[in-house]
Amino acid sequence: MVAIVFSNTLKTNKLTGLIKFVFGGFIVAVIFSPYNLLDLPNFLRSMGYESDVALGRYVAFYTRQFIDTVPVIFQSMKIFPYALGWPIFLLGLGGLFILSWKNRGYNLLRFALLIYFIPNAFVFAKWTRFMAPVMPILLLFVVLFLLEIKVIKIIKIIIIIVSILPGLAYLSIYQNPDVRFQASEWIYQNIPVGSKILSETANVVDIPLASYYSYNRYKNYKVLSFDFYNLDESLALQYDLQKAIEEADYIFVPSRRIWANHTCIQNQKSKISLRRSFSEASKNQKLNEKCKKLEQKYPILNQYYDDLFSGKLGFKLVKEFESYPKIDLFSKTIYKIPDEAAEETWSVFDHPVIRIYKKM
Repeated sequence: MVAIVFSNTLKTNKLTGLIKFVFGGFIVAVIFSPYNLLDLPNFLRSMGYESDVALGRYVAFYTRQFIDTVPVIFQSMKIFPYALGWPIFLLGLGGLFILSWKNRGYNLLRFALLIYFIPNAFVFAKWTRFMAPVMPILLLFVVLFLLEIKVIKIIKIIIIIVSILPGLAYLSIYQNPDVRFQASEWIYQNIPVGSKILSETANVVDIPLASYYSYNRYKNYKVLSFDFYNLDESLALQYDLQKAIEEADYIFVPSRRIWANHTCIQNQKSKISLRRSFSEASKNQKLNEKCKKLEQKYPILNQYYDDLFSGKLGFKLVKEFESYPKIDLFSKTIYKIPDEAAEETWSVFDHPVIRIYKKM
């Protein structure tokens, strides 16, 4: 904004205006992020690393969910339906494709959407945040589409009500305590002090979370945050895992981050279907190629989660915490959106599903 104002201070030709715009943008960038210049080598290295991650030249453990994903299809199934809700997403597509292609205003909006969406949809790392600039434009198409379609007024009202339901449901996530606090309180009340707990590394925070009232219990739990990402490549980790399983009283699965990206167990709404074993799934002729590759590449990891979810490991699921978007009426849930299957960062950092297993 400063650059735009700066470029219009004087009546100049287009080239001079462009130069002023670029110069103004540079000044603003330096003012608000001076260390980019003060430590230029590190800044360039950081940008190089992030570029390699985004383009898939380097596959980090946190980008494995994007392996073999199909551009546009992935965003259409894993991002927009959850970030906008299916009604808004479909209405936005209706406006994008059905509204008149002879209207210059509509076409300008289409250009603004596509010029950003196309290059970013085809990068390797398809995070939800990469699509954030597109969403306001889709909302504009929703409004324009509703204004243009010829249906009776009551139908439009129903469409609008249905469209806002997902947004209202998402408020519930932030109207209740964070699911990690809920899980921590349950742990303090139900898991004995001194228990040995096998958990997973590389989540936002480890549970249980320390609190003022339960610090003494917190410091007396023996929690092992285990590196499952490199399990199949390290004999030492395989040995350590076997020992940890033998000693553990409880196993925590603090999010879907590892099992959903490395195994053939698909995200499911129910606990029963979640425990579907790989051997059962392999009988299904429709088992996709990606799933087979995962089982071949991470056989030990697949076996671990297969045994854990099926009960063969000697642990049973005793508690599951989730904070799915929902609408309650008179203390009953009338509408819920299970969103664990969304792009990982949508739920894992914000409202993960936490599963707690106890040794039988």
